[in-house]
Amino acid sequence: MARTLSGSVRRELIDAVRTRYRSSEPSAKRLILREFAALTGYHRKSAIRVLNGESTDRDAVVRRRPRI
Repeated sequence: MARTLSGSVRRELIDAVRTRYRSSEPSAKRLILREFAALTGYHRKSAIRVLNGESTDRDAVVRRRPRI
């Protein structure tokens, strides 16, 4: 049975690993990413987005057709 991290523990882990990930060279980033993905269960690309700090909340832009 797979264990999951609680929300607060996951947030603390993200904050701790994010600073180390951002200041690392590409060769070290690969190792950090591998460890992080194994711990959290994130897919590799999702882990990159989380560690780079990209927002997961994407507000929907309402586009309407112009009035004629």
